[in-house]
Amino acid sequence: MKARQGYILLEVIVCTFIMSMLIMVLYSIIISAINTKDNIEDKIELNQQAEEMEYHIKNIVENSINIINITTTDNEVIETLQEDKTYNVLSIKLNFKSDDENINSKNKKDNQEISFKRDLKKIFINTLYDDNSNKAGGYEIGDYVESIKIKIESSKLICIIINLEKDKVTLEKEMKLFIKSNE
Repeated sequence: MKARQGYILLEVIVCTFIMSMLIMVLYSIIISAINTKDNIEDKIELNQQAEEMEYHIKNIVENSINIINITTTDNEVIETLQEDKTYNVLSIKLNFKSDDENINSKNKKDNQEISFKRDLKKIFINTLYDDNSNKAGGYEIGDYVESIKIKIESSKLICIIINLEKDKVTLEKEMKLFIKSNE
């Protein structure tokens, strides 16, 4: 018999096909792992954003005396909220009583507003001064917000629902909060 000196064309084609299949499998595994990592990072970030927003909103609402009004997504201002009705909101204005009554009345925070900027997908806390001055008093508390809803469960219990979305990952954060009484 004659000794073989090299590969034949068929062997090269089969080897190339097997190598290309292995490369495609490895590529799909790597892409899948990257997508999974990105989704997990997005979920973690949304959870962190939701926890930070809950901290700030809980602090404002639970130190408030009452809700002054809400502005719905239809730009309707509602002062008397119905129990067990859910409102999509752009802002929630709350009557906020300062712990320090000795503060100069020009600097005293009388009202707070939780404000949702749809175009920016962010939530802000704004200080509304009683003397209608134009002082800056707001700060951002969260990103990736798609919507805010409020539901009045009783005269002192409200439920705020925040929907967050980042790169097709969604999260809904529900907060049940008590408002201090006027007494």
